[in-house]
Amino acid sequence: FVQPEFVQPGFVQPEFVQPEFVQAAFTQPEDGFVTQIAPPPVNGIPFDSQLPEYPPQGATPGLAPVYPQVETPWSSPGVQWPEEVRGVNYLQGYPGQRKKRKSGLMQFGPEGISLTGKGFGNWTMSIGWLFVENIEIFGPEEILFTNQIKIDASSTAIVVKATDGAEIIFEVRSRRPPSLRSSLASLSYLLEAARQFRVLYPENQ
Repeated sequence: FVQPEFVQPGFVQPEFVQPEFVQAAFTQPEDGFVTQIAPPPVNGIPFDSQLPEYPPQGATPGLAPVYPQVETPWSSPGVQWPEEVRGVNYLQGYPGQRKKRKSGLMQFGPEGISLTGKGFGNWTMSIGWLFVENIEIFGPEEILFTNQIKIDASSTAIVVKATDGAEIIFEVRSRRPPSLRSSLASLSYLLEAARQFRVLYPENQ
């Protein structure tokens, strides 16, 4: 070992410590030579991974695409999805859908909130979790006071609040608010995780 000229006499060269991400990336074959060093992760994501491309802010709610390599809160296998909700009427708020729709089935899954109405005048709607800011449950008097919408006395209103400020409103026939709140309680954890996910990746909204 030849000491460089710029090192002053008496200077003790400190021991070089490899960063953890480099140590973990060494590939040392039998000849003893290091052949590969992986670059460091960026924001906790492997360097060669691609960040998901999200729809732009204010995009029309729809099915969220599947994002490989970066797990979204709604794609986690541990999510407990509520049971489907029957007797759902669409009232207002969904982009491009001005007519009211009746007798729909509301389902929850990794793709988002989906609604289908069968029989005469089939209809479908979908809202990806990336676009859902919150879901609120209202009784007949509450929805009349807050949104000036009248529903049956035995019904409950579901208000899906989108990230662009839109409010998509549904009526669930013959279902009381306490029962529906209990049924959809598991979604509160998912919605909070989705909010944190959007904060972590604001440039991809």
